[in-house]
Amino acid sequence: TQSLWKKKENLFEEMLNDKSVNHDRFEKFTHLFHFHPNRSNRVLAIRVNPTQKKKEVMEYMKVNYLLENKDFFLNQDNIIIILPEEEVKSPNNFTHTILSELEKEFINHQFYLGIGRCSENLNSLRESYQDAKSISEFNLLTNPLTSQIASYEDMGSIMMFIKGSDHKELIDFYKRTIGEVIKYDELNDSDYLMTLKTYLDFNGNLQQTADQLHLSVAGLRYRIERIEGFCGIDLKTGEGRFNCQLAIQIHFAISYKNEKLIV
Repeated sequence: TQSLWKKKENLFEEMLNDKSVNHDRFEKFTHLFHFHPNRSNRVLAIRVNPTQKKKEVMEYMKVNYLLENKDFFLNQDNIIIILPEEEVKSPNNFTHTILSELEKEFINHQFYLGIGRCSENLNSLRESYQDAKSISEFNLLTNPLTSQIASYEDMGSIMMFIKGSDHKELIDFYKRTIGEVIKYDELNDSDYLMTLKTYLDFNGNLQQTADQLHLSVAGLRYRIERIEGFCGIDLKTGEGRFNCQLAIQIHFAISYKNEKLIV
């Protein structure tokens, strides 16, 4: 049994990381797996903290009823699970249930779950795998003390930055750009961040923004000047607006996945 697990892990690793492995080669080994890359699948990556416990977690998962008909593998820093067709569109029930099971079994451990995009073939399965790994790492960096779940859909347009950038650098950028606005709102129960978001949503149109926020144009100008002071950014420039838009997207992606976990 141990050698079979290792064989499956090696085949899975080869399939995801070696682009010369094609559909025909995988067909020779389909009898070893529950999933098929040409059906609907998604990849779930789970990072374990402390990381040295991942093998112990993996052994527990081998006897957990939730994973009886699923393929899962230990892969570098993650435990990788292939979600089958029936869970592709709505993976939340399974991910929340498995997280609950893990937290009951491993008290004082944290688990960071990343769910990749839906896939229909071997190439998109590889993309789902890369998504899942990047999201689980992003979860770890944004909330290291709390277990987290996030999906490809949750990340929205910042997914391209998560996959192509150093995650710590991305988080530092968002905090550096709008961190003072967020702090001010928290301390004063104000809504300057939503003012900034609305202003950017209306492409800097003062009248439309003021109407949406039920403010006078003069009152909105005052807020914008204060926000520019907090951020150290000129919102009349394309660079200033782009930086704030990206930082806001990162902030709301992090906030959304935290709220979703609590719910």
